[in-house]
Amino acid sequence: MAILQESGAKQLLFLRALHLFGRSLGRADTVLDQADVSLIHASIRWNGKSWLLFDHSRNGTFVDQKVVVPNGCVEISEGKTIHFGRDRRRSWTVINLDPPRPLLLPLDSLNQPISLRELHFLPSVDEPEVMIFLDDGGQWLWEDDMGIYELRDGDVLTLGRHSWRYINGMFAEETVKLDVGLACEPPKILFCFDVSQNEEHVELRIQTGRGEAALGERSHHYSILTLARQRLLDAQRGFDVRSQGWLATEHLAEMLRLEPKHLNMQLHRARHQISTALPAERCWERFIERRRGELRFGDFSFQIMRGSRLEARFDPLQTVPG
Repeated sequence: MAILQESGAKQLLFLRALHLFGRSLGRADTVLDQADVSLIHASIRWNGKSWLLFDHSRNGTFVDQKVVVPNGCVEISEGKTIHFGRDRRRSWTVINLDPPRPLLLPLDSLNQPISLRELHFLPSVDEPEVMIFLDDGGQWLWEDDMGIYELRDGDVLTLGRHSWRYINGMFAEETVKLDVGLACEPPKILFCFDVSQNEEHVELRIQTGRGEAALGERSHHYSILTLARQRLLDAQRGFDVRSQGWLATEHLAEMLRLEPKHLNMQLHRARHQISTALPAERCWERFIERRRGELRFGDFSFQIMRGSRLEARFDPLQTVPG
């Protein structure tokens, strides 16, 4: 994301794909209070290859003291200084010209801006409490232990003592371009649980049309296994597909003798492990489904081997699971 730095306070300004400057409180992304500045004085726009500065004013827009042709545009470059109107005491220096990206902008000085790239964990990958990800339709989502929420431009997101403002930063059509091909039907995926006879050890393998990923033994695999067994049980009881497998988060935590926060972190760690092992697949996004206060194993096939014996095989498309 492109960045300008203001001359006085040295504050950083992160540009949207179309960023408006002017006196208009309702329309301008950056409000300017100089008397000779127009309601919409200028704009900076990403054209897919570079950043262009457009003048829309009566009193001029300047780059390195040179006026931009009225109602014309110029390409900007790093190190250039921009000011609006005749008052040159307030200016902005171009310090970065990266393409636009969705961004989490911290509302305090303790954190750095976070550029979103498909999958992100807060506060960290090692201690994940929240997952932010891009769905198949190009919508950014926030998932915590209470559910999944769509992010809207300008939303304030809070975790503990820290808050961020979500900045979409892109044209609507560019958001969709980030995900070209994601809406295609995914290859057949099979979750394979290998469970010891005493239930002390659970290994997980995931088979796809491209091969198999062996994920080894992790504590979070037992949490996933428990959700898979609940999905299987409800299917055997004759529940319809949409009703199968849902467990209250607090109830699942009690079953596993975990704090709900610790359970949530385990499931995020599982997502991170799977997304790392299978970067070409999207199963990390949907293998755990959430709704307010509840979660379940998603619409994926799985089999459970206990020791050398097949305990169960499940296919969400079958009326009666094996």
